[in-house]
Amino acid sequence: MGYRTCILAVALALTAGTLPSAGTAGQSPSREQMMCASVVLKYQGMKTLAQTVTGALLVDVGCDSTKASFTSSVQLAQPNRFRIETTVKFLDKETKGGLASDGKSVWMWDADKNQYSQQPWSAFGENADKVSDWLFDHAGPDVVNTLFLQAAGGQNLGLPRGADKLLEVKDYPTTEIDGRPMYVVPIQMGKARGKAKEKAALYVDANDLLVRRWRVVTAKQEQEGLTRVNMVFFYSQIKTNAELPVETFTFTPPAGAKKVARVQPAVDRAFGE
Repeated sequence: MGYRTCILAVALALTAGTLPSAGTAGQSPSREQMMCASVVLKYQGMKTLAQTVTGALLVDVGCDSTKASFTSSVQLAQPNRFRIETTVKFLDKETKGGLASDGKSVWMWDADKNQYSQQPWSAFGENADKVSDWLFDHAGPDVVNTLFLQAAGGQNLGLPRGADKLLEVKDYPTTEIDGRPMYVVPIQMGKARGKAKEKAALYVDANDLLVRRWRVVTAKQEQEGLTRVNMVFFYSQIKTNAELPVETFTFTPPAGAKKVARVQPAVDRAFGE
């Protein structure tokens, strides 16, 4: 997972003695790993994050193409609170849903069927890997959610306050994208699954180290021909360290809502999974 690569980059920076309280010098991280670590430190130094996420999923199988789009309203607060409401458009149909956590309970809801589920945070929040996997499965592969939330990996790093300002990456090239100078940071997605080839990149604003775009491309040779999946996320209306009301992170069932054992994520329902 790309997120874990970023966390590994932080660990490498610490081990190499780049930050205070680091251990003995070890393997020197690459420039890309250092930039990735800087982004992680930037996000996990925030108290809250609110933003709008829009994006598209394009699947090409041989000569056939399928496209879907999505929009999410995202509100996050350290270490483990979130509210994410998503609308997916696929085949002229809209599918809506959301999830929220106040750090004690986790709610998911299906706005189309007026159903919701509720479970204790302890059901999946016992370790960082489980939290980040759950978020990817239920909120979609939005890497910023896991970059930000300390419960998804950063709270045990023992990082000093202001560490993002101490980790300097010199002469990283910038590219003008959407009128902004950007750092394009390639992310190693882990071992290839089967014969699939994966590429991913963070597009980071050079002025404030905020992620403005996240892109993942997967290609695999199937019996029907080459299958290529192109997914891109765009981040806008970004607000950092704003005061978010406590009730933001709870869910009050609407009139007539039915409580069920499990609610499928909006993305899964949109594609009929």
